[in-house]
Amino acid sequence: MNVGKWSWIILILIAALVASVAMLDAMGVIDFGGWVMALLERHPAIEAHAAIYRMGLDVDRALEEGYQQLAQREAELEAERALLEEEKRALAQEWAALERERTLLDQRARQLQALQESLDARAQRLNDFERLQALYNRMRPDELVPIFEELEDGTVARLLAGMDDRKVAQVLAAMEPQRAAALSRLIGGVSSK
Repeated sequence: MNVGKWSWIILILIAALVASVAMLDAMGVIDFGGWVMALLERHPAIEAHAAIYRMGLDVDRALEEGYQQLAQREAELEAERALLEEEKRALAQEWAALERERTLLDQRARQLQALQESLDARAQRLNDFERLQALYNRMRPDELVPIFEELEDGTVARLLAGMDDRKVAQVLAAMEPQRAAALSRLIGGVSSK
């Protein structure tokens, strides 16, 4: 039983030695794998295979670095894509706001155009009305009375309101008294505004 006892002790010591080396290797205190490889590379029978193994390790390291660089570049591209998408959304919102503003401006321009046309038409009617007043102002009262009899009282009152006072007095004197009184009331209302 002595032999079994010693074999257990030797096995425990070997296990403790392997565990210690593994811990020191994991902590980076020693490079056990590198030490074993250096021993193997010095052996003539393994030297060629060890060189190929080292090249494989170098290729693996290069591939790992390439994969890391690729992953880093993919992350950068993804971040740039996310920024571009955000900018695209912001531009789309700005574009929509500009379109709404353009639509509103177009609508306001149409309103202003309609208002301008209305004002132009009123100005033209006023200009025509003033020309008509000037024309009637040059006519004799006996020529005006038959024309005014065909027009509405409101129109006649507005025409008379802009004419020369002496001409108005002569026209009213040439009219029937009831119509002259009605027109006087209307002229008084037009003049008082």
